[in-house]
Amino acid sequence: MRTAVILFNHRADACGVYQYGKRTGTILRGSSLFKFIYIEVESQIEVEKSIEIHKPSLCVFNYHPATMPWLRCESLGVKCGALIHDVAGKGFDFYIDPDPKSKESGEVSNIIRPSFEFNQSTKTHNKGKIAIGSFGFGFLNKGFDKICKLVNNEFDEAIINLHITLSHYCGNIAEQEQIINRCKSEISKPNIELNVTNHFVNDEELLNFLAANDINIFAYDEMPNRGPSSVLDYAVSVEKPIGLSSSDMFRHVLCDYRDRLSIEINSISSLANGPIDHIMELKKAWSHQNFISSYENLVKKLLKNEYQT
Repeated sequence: MRTAVILFNHRADACGVYQYGKRTGTILRGSSLFKFIYIEVESQIEVEKSIEIHKPSLCVFNYHPATMPWLRCESLGVKCGALIHDVAGKGFDFYIDPDPKSKESGEVSNIIRPSFEFNQSTKTHNKGKIAIGSFGFGFLNKGFDKICKLVNNEFDEAIINLHITLSHYCGNIAEQEQIINRCKSEISKPNIELNVTNHFVNDEELLNFLAANDINIFAYDEMPNRGPSSVLDYAVSVEKPIGLSSSDMFRHVLCDYRDRLSIEINSISSLANGPIDHIMELKKAWSHQNFISSYENLVKKLLKNEYQT
């Protein structure tokens, strides 16, 4: 019988932390070495019951204090770790940093990013014009208006496709409307078309949205001391050109490819029409098999080779 490892996630799906955890759990089901069990919980009692049923050797919590404020690991009787999202939390035996370029030290290990297995088949939106896309939760620091300003300055004709949704834990309709108004105010040319959608979509729909753009741009504010953004897990997977601001949330790719991705040193047109071998390198590095192997190696290290296969 394979050694069991439980990945605990919360249940509110309109949340970037949740989506990362769900994707991690789905991919890890492909492990042939360990039995990774994905469970969604909303209370300490649910955690305790799950541990009693499955008797895992390790538990990993997709943790953020806003999503699991009730969690107490000290009494669970099993080695517990946390996936770090902005805040590490206290009381865990080990920590997993989803920044593949972070330095490992002591109780902290890093892990590669979880991409998607996506086969390009989507037609572009463009109608003969360049289509520039972006997506994310509706926060002012995501820089959607900056994208519109860049496009308006560079092109006389273009389509801007923005998918801006509300987060379960923060953000509000008023902020979302403010973002849209700011975007509209940055467009002064009649042949720059702005399309904004805001309904929550599943992963396949979001990947198809990104694949239908000629380039996808993310212009976040600096945002230091935040975890790496998951938007690139999606954008890399569809094998389309990408443009990025210098936000710290993109540090895990800018460290190697700044000159190939930066919207501050490249025009949108040059990025959209340039080679994407760097995107393909990232997609290969973040493959499902590599992701599974990185977790298997981590579990081996944590259990010190005391496990069953």
